[in-house]
Amino acid sequence: MRIKSVFKYQFRDYKISYLMFFGILLFLEAANLVGIKLSGVEDKGIYFRNESMVVLAGFIMGANAFRENFQMLMQNNVSRKLIEAGRILNTLLSGIILAVLCRLVSLVYELAALGDSRMQARSVFGILYPSFWEQANGLEKLGVELLFWAGFVILFTMLGYFFGALYYNLGKVQKTLLSIGIPVFLLLVLPILDVYAAGGRIAKFFLGMLTLLLGGTAGNPAWSFFSTLIGAAIFGGIAVLIALRSPVQN
Repeated sequence: MRIKSVFKYQFRDYKISYLMFFGILLFLEAANLVGIKLSGVEDKGIYFRNESMVVLAGFIMGANAFRENFQMLMQNNVSRKLIEAGRILNTLLSGIILAVLCRLVSLVYELAALGDSRMQARSVFGILYPSFWEQANGLEKLGVELLFWAGFVILFTMLGYFFGALYYNLGKVQKTLLSIGIPVFLLLVLPILDVYAAGGRIAKFFLGMLTLLLGGTAGNPAWSFFSTLIGAAIFGGIAVLIALRSPVQN
């Protein structure tokens, strides 16, 4: 089986998912707009609804992609290298498609907000890179923002794929520890340690890393795109190494 066939097999599972996800985003955006119009409330916060859902969708798609595709393709005598090559291509394409779908839905909000002083929510991208946002023209904003979110979707898709590959190879006890231990550590233990033992230094460290990832204090969006791709390559590379040694389970 050639790489084209492997790619098409893996991609076919996503076609309906893309349409369903776009429909859900569009419905939620329409419901939000109707709510604003009917209630008369002001929407002047940060516009991050669609972007956060797209990034989460990328993570879920990546986490669920490993087991089913890996087993099916291995049972049909497809080499592991072809499986992983197809997965990488699908991840890159998914990042672009999801970013475009997100931007299309966000455009609905922006069109509805024209001439309405109550609807002035700002995008995360515009807040993170104010100088670029003020100086760039419309096409530059569109292109760079698409790359920005595509990079984050690709990163979180590969992160999900890494956890999916890791989870596939763990035993029942290890899976339980992973499923419960990581959320408890990140959401409970780490904040307590930061407050009572580290004096806030842990939070400052992660904020510093996030600032570096997003382009530093100079706010360069190009640096953010390359940073996310580097992170995706790291997690994707580890996932590939795991997949090359993974047994076929029943």
